[in-house]
Amino acid sequence: YGEQLAIDRTHPLVRTLALPCLILQSHNLEILIQAASAQPEEEVSGTPMYLTPGLESQTSATGRFAPVMYPVHKALILAQGGGIAQTLSALRMMESSGIGEEMITAVVDTPWNELSSAEAPLRPVNPINLQRAEEAIATFRKSLDNSFNYEHAWFESGMPKLSTWLTEGTEALPLILKPTVRRLIETLATNAEHALEQEESNLLQKQALSVVPTSTRDTLNHYLANWAETAHTELRDGLEIAFNSKKWRKTTWWKLFWRVDDISYIFSDILRQSWLLNADRGILYLAGRIEQA
Repeated sequence: YGEQLAIDRTHPLVRTLALPCLILQSHNLEILIQAASAQPEEEVSGTPMYLTPGLESQTSATGRFAPVMYPVHKALILAQGGGIAQTLSALRMMESSGIGEEMITAVVDTPWNELSSAEAPLRPVNPINLQRAEEAIATFRKSLDNSFNYEHAWFESGMPKLSTWLTEGTEALPLILKPTVRRLIETLATNAEHALEQEESNLLQKQALSVVPTSTRDTLNHYLANWAETAHTELRDGLEIAFNSKKWRKTTWWKLFWRVDDISYIFSDILRQSWLLNADRGILYLAGRIEQA
């Protein structure tokens, strides 16, 4: 709101337009006008982009501009001409997110008779006629005697319903939070909760995929127990055979003076032939089963 029509071009990316409009003054309203896709796919923390438009803000450190999300209390989608189908699709997305018409609505700049029954939305898209509304205002400004014609044309344009929606819930009451502010807080909190639940669900799903099933774990434990028992038996029998072998008897202490150069070879040969040969192959098989699990 401003006492006179003025445009502030201080910010290089956002222009501020001040209007001497009583509705803006009495309800303390600010309107952000921004071009957007008729069928948004991106969401910010589960909140549709219409309720969290992005504005460019300059950082104090580098001086560069970065997008910053600014939540708004209401969003009005204006479609023109062939954008009706995309607008209806966007509203269906809003309904699936649990966002009511009191927060997001749509208007189409087209006469009533151009809305086909095949495009009947799940919730109403309000047709308006901006040209008819401008004509009504121009007629009233010419003379107060044209008030009847003004009222007739104004209602024909569909603007009264839009004005009611715009100001609904903006009344300031003592010790009571404005309904528009409360709805915005509830929406942001609900969507944040849903986002946390979804993230928790994803983490639990990843954790469940990383945990070995009970049946597989029991099978691996059975294989491990069998390997340990077999390896212990092989070690016992192999050492008994090795210590009773002819090669081991060659290492009798009184023979070491003549066979001192052969001790290393004899020990290596005994270990190579009698030290857990089957257990070594079995642990490789068991490691492959564990890796597979």
